[in-house]
Amino acid sequence: MGRFRIFPGAVPTLRIGSSRRLVSLAVGILLAVFAYRELLLFEPSRAIPDPVERMLFEPADTTPALIVALALWLLWRRLARWRALPTRGGPLWLTVPLLGAGAGILVWARLTGAHDLLALSLLAFGLGLASLWKGVAGVRVMLLPAGFLLFALPLPPVFSNAVIFRFQLWTAQLVGWLLYLFALPARVVGESILRSDFTFSVVEGCSGLRSVVTLSMLSVLMVDLFRRHGLHAAILVLAAPLVAFGLNAVRAIALILNPHSALAPVHIAQGILILMFGLILLYLLDGLLARWIPQASRAPSPAATPAAEPGHAVATLLLLTGLAGLSVGVAPWVAQDPVALSLPYRFEHAIGDWQATPLETDRLFLGSVTFRESLTLRYQKDGDAVDVFLGIGDRAQRFSSPLSPKTEHPGSGWVVEERGAVELPALDGAGNVEALVERSANRQLLVYHWVDGGGRPSREALRSLLALDSTPWPQVRDPLVVRFSTEIGGPGADQRREAEARLQRFWESFRGDLEKLIRDMEHFSKLSRRKAFS
Repeated sequence: MGRFRIFPGAVPTLRIGSSRRLVSLAVGILLAVFAYRELLLFEPSRAIPDPVERMLFEPADTTPALIVALALWLLWRRLARWRALPTRGGPLWLTVPLLGAGAGILVWARLTGAHDLLALSLLAFGLGLASLWKGVAGVRVMLLPAGFLLFALPLPPVFSNAVIFRFQLWTAQLVGWLLYLFALPARVVGESILRSDFTFSVVEGCSGLRSVVTLSMLSVLMVDLFRRHGLHAAILVLAAPLVAFGLNAVRAIALILNPHSALAPVHIAQGILILMFGLILLYLLDGLLARWIPQASRAPSPAATPAAEPGHAVATLLLLTGLAGLSVGVAPWVAQDPVALSLPYRFEHAIGDWQATPLETDRLFLGSVTFRESLTLRYQKDGDAVDVFLGIGDRAQRFSSPLSPKTEHPGSGWVVEERGAVELPALDGAGNVEALVERSANRQLLVYHWVDGGGRPSREALRSLLALDSTPWPQVRDPLVVRFSTEIGGPGADQRREAEARLQRFWESFRGDLEKLIRDMEHFSKLSRRKAFS
């Protein structure tokens, strides 16, 4: 393929003065800001109202405006290398796909309302412009600033739900071990730390995932600032998550031992101090690595070459104008609100001889695991008791998901001792029903748990990332999370068999109402699917 040149006949003759170049640059920046304005204002959630506390502790949130600013700083540090490259357009096979991908992703983000995907559009379009101006060498120079924009993408909720809960469990285990080292007695059960006077639960904001992401970003900036390369850079970046996770456990201990930690200013100050200590430790590690690992000498950057840029500048402004026009001219799809299924009306009544009593759902434990409708009930009959949880998801909400290992547990402070499968009569996909034995500090439960209408986590994560359920072609219906649980009265096989028989008897009474709910969900989904978008 030949080189990509814009207005080749005009390039040798047309000259633009410095004032015109500044005007062109200012216009280009304004067009880019306008085209990507929704990315700069994007916030996936506001679970924590205080902006500073949200930036420090929201477990899987992003701050795209800050990340774009840091990417621009990385770009600014490369201006000397950029100017030193000859102005020579790259090959068509590289430039056109990058520019096309940037424009296409922007259109898709506008149609689906997935404004976080604008980070991918900016990444592709920026590299396309780099190829237009400086060819393959220009793309190499801009790879790090462009790649840094990936930090602006929130994790798919199915993936983040699983990772956050795993971080909560790891943090609780590490904190329990550290308390043991300091001769402070504590018992760890799940994500809860039990002491003689109180119980401390590692909630999502204390899981440490946000600290890991933040310190990882800062390690990339440090590597670039100190011009580290190769093994040195790799060790520093890989060490950042470990440092962040360890310091987050220290912060959790401070929360346990400091009676004033619940106050918001103290909480925020602790987060800032932990971040500063993390930076200091990375800086010290960088100094040690600089002594241990020989630094390869790098050739000085060549002097800037004279620019022959007018044709490229005109093309860039035209491309950015088109991009800004697309950001206005593409109307988003409008989805119809889902039909309410009224779970309390359906289930808060006697089913056969089983009498229902509403229970509080442990929302603090569930955290970012959300449902458009959910219900927790206790059914009792002749001294037997079965707790039921039902939760209906909403796939149109991209930044929340009902799919999480947390839905296996009735609340905080439970661990799975045994995991198997069970068959429930008349239930489609009965092999997907998990039979769990769960233990808390002083109780043991037999739990049946399954998700009706849910796909594999990888498939759900991909659909969420691409916003496919915000299109006129969503999945058939939303997932339904079901959990039955009953007490295991004591040790021994007889107590276990009695609990199993109790759940089987309850299922015989309950399944008719549950099957009717599933049929109604499928019926309403098919009706709304035909007229969901306009």
